[in-house]
Amino acid sequence: MIEVFRSRRARRVRRAILRLRADLHAVDGSGGGGECINWPVVLLEQSAWVLVLLRSGDALFELTGRTFGTRRLLRGMFSIDIWTYGIGGGLRMPHPFNIVIGEGVELGRRCLVLHNTTVQRGAGTIVSSDCVLGAGATVLAGSVIQRRSIVGAGAVVHGAVPEGSVVMAPGPIIQRKRNEYQKNRDRAWRN
Repeated sequence: MIEVFRSRRARRVRRAILRLRADLHAVDGSGGGGECINWPVVLLEQSAWVLVLLRSGDALFELTGRTFGTRRLLRGMFSIDIWTYGIGGGLRMPHPFNIVIGEGVELGRRCLVLHNTTVQRGAGTIVSSDCVLGAGATVLAGSVIQRRSIVGAGAVVHGAVPEGSVVMAPGPIIQRKRNEYQKNRDRAWRN
């Protein structure tokens, strides 16, 4: 039983490390396509330091059940409160200041989160893959944002946002039509 527990814990730590790798590839602009991370670019980015603190805290929590102050460092240095461990790889935070992501929130892969963004806590709050949360955006508890959606600056989301939509403040949800370029790009990502 102890071996099973250790291997499960090891898989979770490995997952946190792989997510950090995807995050750093997103920071250096390679998108994970290259083998090596461009360290001079990454070390000068503030968002890289935020992501290292976030993912190392995740790995430490999986190993020991404690984050050893990494969340406090995020809060003190960048005013970032992240209360969830459900954040996919490839996260981008170009301006990592005043961001709140509540407990129970699921944030998909390759998301872009700008400054002054709040995602309220709640078990049903989901931001799917490839979404953009603009500066000052607020996602209320229980909201579901589908893939490739954009939440504009200062917008407030309550409820469901369909795939590929744009939410502006103030205003309705605008559904974008996918062109041939986007369809071909999506096919290439799947393969």
